[in-house]
Amino acid sequence: MRNQAAPKPGAIAAATLAVVLVCASAAALAQTGAAERTPPAENGGAPAPAIVGVWEIDSGPPLDIKKRKLTIRPDLTGGWEADGKTLELRNIKAEADRFAFEVTLTVMQQALAFKIDGTAKEGRLTGRMISDLGAANLTGRRIGEAVLDVAGDWLVTVSGDDITTDTQLVITRAESGAKAVWTHPMGRSEYEVRLEGAVLSIEGDIDLQDVGRGAIRFKATVAGETFEGKIALILGDETFDLAARGRRVAKGGLSGEVILEGVWDLVITMPDGETAAGEMTVTREGDGPWIARMQTDLGLAQIKDIVVEGNRIRFETTVDLGGVKVGLKFSGTTGGGALKGNATVIIEGAPLDFTVDGKLRGRHPN
Repeated sequence: MRNQAAPKPGAIAAATLAVVLVCASAAALAQTGAAERTPPAENGGAPAPAIVGVWEIDSGPPLDIKKRKLTIRPDLTGGWEADGKTLELRNIKAEADRFAFEVTLTVMQQALAFKIDGTAKEGRLTGRMISDLGAANLTGRRIGEAVLDVAGDWLVTVSGDDITTDTQLVITRAESGAKAVWTHPMGRSEYEVRLEGAVLSIEGDIDLQDVGRGAIRFKATVAGETFEGKIALILGDETFDLAARGRRVAKGGLSGEVILEGVWDLVITMPDGETAAGEMTVTREGDGPWIARMQTDLGLAQIKDIVVEGNRIRFETTVDLGGVKVGLKFSGTTGGGALKGNATVIIEGAPLDFTVDGKLRGRHPN
């Protein structure tokens, strides 16, 4: 957190909370630094370009491509599915019914860069594919709607008056839509995200502990790996207007990388229902192994290698119980800033099973 001045307590709460909703709106699965994009229109502006959607694509000779899937999302990111892989589109530009983009495809075991442009109208697409092999005609039909992928860990800067605050939020997606979980100094907040084209919005109440209850109205426009938005935080008779900018720093959600690094608050439940509190700090250097230090009422454990498979994690270690070292095995799942699993320790030859629940307090151990 960076405080540029000594702001009012209400302003601090406003900026902090603003981040929550701001982040919730962030989303998209494009590569950082990928290509210039035409900014999508906000609600009430021009309609989304006609190319936005999911298309089944065919081409004429010399390529003779059949039934490839093309996806263009509302923030003008997208992919081309070929041979079981999704290839990222570059330099997507679209306005009204016109579109253009670039993509690299493998043709006759050779990687070729294609420039593609055309027109989309009334569920039909026509255009050209140009490469070193020459030009080929392109046709397609719309087969579905494309929505933003709101999964990841976002670094968000919220500013207003005399304060600028950096924080992070975990965004996950579910069958019912996008959800946001933000762990902040005043607690842990959860929200549902409403998505309309490239615009995300949130309205809801928030409990600010010592400050009291408030309400938030948020709207932001997503463009690739970044977003910009505004938040109105209402606390009593005061309304704080805040600006928010976010960028995704890690993939996450129901697919992609598990968001694990940070400080976790743990609750350990014994077979008899008794509970013990704990803390686990997880770190990782580059692409190296996940390591952790876990301190609980049961003792201290140094975890040297955490195995991550999808959203599942597991590890084995030893716990120092007052000078007596016992083995510990853990397996569980993580996502949306939550951790849940089962652990077993062996004490005097007898296994003791218990459950572990955790909440991500923050991403920075220091």
